[in-house]
Amino acid sequence: MPPEDEKESPEKEFAGNTTLHGLNRIFIAPSKYFRAWWIFVILASYAGFGYMFGSMIYSYFTYDTITDTRLEFTAGDLPFPAVTICNMNKFDASKLKVADWYYLSMLLNGVQLNVSTILASGVPPDETVNSTLNIEPIRMLYFIA
Repeated sequence: MPPEDEKESPEKEFAGNTTLHGLNRIFIAPSKYFRAWWIFVILASYAGFGYMFGSMIYSYFTYDTITDTRLEFTAGDLPFPAVTICNMNKFDASKLKVADWYYLSMLLNGVQLNVSTILASGVPPDETVNSTLNIEPIRMLYFIA
């Protein structure tokens, strides 16, 4: 344990071992001139930081917004845009047969239509109509457009 007269003050010990940038340089400087130089450098650095920080905060809170908007067009030069009307129905009704309409009539109309009503609506007859109405299940793969 060092004697009392050789023991450093707690402030000097903290300043000599701190990781604050530059503060320890003041206390470990070999001469008064270097100590004065480090004091000047540290104070100038903190002053520069304070100035930059203050100017950035001021710039932020002034809410400077620059907007330049200009619309220029002449009515004669604009081409008419292409308009496409899409059929949102995924089914091509012209590909459905009588048997398909027979199954779908309950889903689409809420009423089970008979074969004569389906034929009267303009659906062309197929081989199923002449049989004993041996209706096949719907194959949706063929009806997607």
